[in-house]
Amino acid sequence: CSVLPDDPAPYSITITHWANVLTTRTPREETYPSWDALVTALTTPLSAYQGEHVHPGITFCTFRTGHRCKEDCSGVSVIALEHDAGTVTLEEAWAFLDNLGVRALLYTSKSHAPGNPRWRLLILPDRPVTVDERAELFGWLWEALAPLQLKRGESHNAVCFWYLPTVPLGAPFAFLRVDGTPLAVDEHLERIRAARAAEEQARRDAAPLPTTPRLAESSSYGAKALANACAAISSAGKGNRHGVVSTEATKMGGLVGSGRLHMGEARAE
Repeated sequence: CSVLPDDPAPYSITITHWANVLTTRTPREETYPSWDALVTALTTPLSAYQGEHVHPGITFCTFRTGHRCKEDCSGVSVIALEHDAGTVTLEEAWAFLDNLGVRALLYTSKSHAPGNPRWRLLILPDRPVTVDERAELFGWLWEALAPLQLKRGESHNAVCFWYLPTVPLGAPFAFLRVDGTPLAVDEHLERIRAARAAEEQARRDAAPLPTTPRLAESSSYGAKALANACAAISSAGKGNRHGVVSTEATKMGGLVGSGRLHMGEARAE
């Protein structure tokens, strides 16, 4: 594993501690002055897993009123993801992330075992993000990190409860630190939003223009309206004939547009 001298994070990192997975209120917040301090805390696991409903856990975000839900989340300090497929080793994940150049931490989860790797991935952004911003970033990360075969459900959840690191049942605890640069949040959000806007514009450009249904003949309502229009024009006096023609033509145009009057019949009359 890689350990560097104290390495300040671009901001203080606050995480929230929970007594167990059943607890959704009265948490305890803890703030770390540096990435190195957080790494040290998370790579000192408890002696053994205490059980599904007993083992304590954390969320990598803070809450306005201490209620563990997305609506109450006031900010996400670290993007936490998970690999549970057992198909990518910790070393393979490290090599991929190191090539990507992000600052990250990989550590084994409680179900990790030789030949069946299970691990967590923490990515440090260069500033805290909102729940909505994390969702936007996750869409990009899901594609960018596809070779790591991450577990979508937990990884997508900004307020997911993560068990505190513990010694796996079938292997020693292990971690690897990726000493890249913090994820440039605003830069990536700008690219993500620009790409989404371009896709939406392309869909609009490709969409067929709405067409008005063409009738073989006019509806009875349209035919009657056309007859009335012709009668009104015929009976109009010389002084207001032009106005009557304009009014009736506008009405007939509306009927043609709505499909109640056939264009050919209107022109013929």
